[in-house]
Amino acid sequence: MQVLSSNASAAESRECVRREDRRKTDERCTCGHSQILPGVSENVFCHEVVVVVQDRSKEENVQCITDHPGFEPVCLNKWVLETAWMQFRQQHGGKAFGGREDQRLRHIAYRKFVCWVLGWLRKKIRVTMPSCAVSCIRAYYPPPSEEEEHFTGFKDQ
Repeated sequence: MQVLSSNASAAESRECVRREDRRKTDERCTCGHSQILPGVSENVFCHEVVVVVQDRSKEENVQCITDHPGFEPVCLNKWVLETAWMQFRQQHGGKAFGGREDQRLRHIAYRKFVCWVLGWLRKKIRVTMPSCAVSCIRAYYPPPSEEEEHFTGFKDQ
């Protein structure tokens, strides 16, 4: 698992976090928007992400990355995501993720969030997003019915 971070000591702090019970959201979440996700490694909070904290501090009164003025246009705007999806399909061709519209929009929103926060990542580099961002994107682009509401979550390769 790789947590969104840009400093060298992050590896040490990640190991400590792994040993903690990540499900203690009430004690660890400072933004108030995080939700408990099924996988223990998925419960990363935006105040723990060094790059997010640095970016948040530039904006006044932003307690959560989902409240940042850039979050909605980058990660939730359907037309921006549709355009990003077209670029993704053009770049990846037949290997591009397919599926229902809600799945595609969530998939590309997760990718745009990581790009917005960290910039472009090299091939096969995967990171865990803050649960508040994941939950917000899932709420904005939910599946069409409760029967189809099964989210895979973060898979460490």
